[in-house]
Amino acid sequence: MDTTFASIPWGPFIAEWIHILAGIFWFGSTLYTTFVLIPALNTLPFTEQRSIARALNGIAPRAARIAGGITIIMGILRGTVWGRIDGSDVLFPSRYGIVWLIALIAAIATFAWGEGVIRPKLARVSSDDPIFMPGPDGTLGAQATAEISRLKLYAGLELLGFLTIFTCMILLQFS
Repeated sequence: MDTTFASIPWGPFIAEWIHILAGIFWFGSTLYTTFVLIPALNTLPFTEQRSIARALNGIAPRAARIAGGITIIMGILRGTVWGRIDGSDVLFPSRYGIVWLIALIAAIATFAWGEGVIRPKLARVSSDDPIFMPGPDGTLGAQATAEISRLKLYAGLELLGFLTIFTCMILLQFS
């Protein structure tokens, strides 16, 4: 048994390393935002929330887009080029192939949901749209409150996508 570093399959090792690191960043940033940042922001007046949201919107969507894209690309490479999926004959009859495909579909759907649904709504909430201007008493109107509640619901649905992906990643270890 060769125990030198030369015997390490470096391609799969690097792909897995990048895949896991990017996935941690992508999923972790969503967990942090949902369970730490948003509750903390909710303790501030809306004008301060908007200022912070504007600053975050300049960086966070791009970072999540990059991390999500890298995670998906490395997952495809890890499963095909350096993995068990070398054709449809392996993909569909095996438990590994089916779980891998479910994970891939869930990852693409979660990425698309974040980009196509959440990001535009988040941008609107932090914009100068008049419905998001607080009234004289500092509170938001019913329409703005409903939009923000809907955004929180959409973020929760994104978490379901991540939990599906995460569950599939664990199942792959047993397939």
